[in-house]
Amino acid sequence: MRSNLWLPIVGAVAVGFFTAGCSKKEEVAVTPAPTSEAVSQAVAPAAPAPRAAAPAANPAQTRAASEANFQVQDLELQVDAYQKIYKRKPESLEQMVREGFLSALPPAPPGKRYSLDPATSRVSLVP
Repeated sequence: MRSNLWLPIVGAVAVGFFTAGCSKKEEVAVTPAPTSEAVSQAVAPAAPAPRAAAPAANPAQTRAASEANFQVQDLELQVDAYQKIYKRKPESLEQMVREGFLSALPPAPPGKRYSLDPATSRVSLVP
């Protein structure tokens, strides 16, 4: 009796294999490769105009500028968070410090300071 149980299972598997091999194959269109003549006739994009060599940047200045850009982006995220929490725009970055939202403003590069445009809520570095 036990040997009769495996017969329907084996039969179903065999029918599955048989019908899987009988399905129609989808034809794929093959595009011929371009000839060397066609490739040579193709229009090449115009080469960019040569640029004057940029003076070598001081690594310390580059690092400071990168850090300042990071600080500007971070302060803008803080301004956005302030707006979401208080449902109003801050008038200045100093207001955010006075209200305890920011513990302090990050140090700005020498000769510059961070400024908030209250209309657009964007932070920038100004002299």
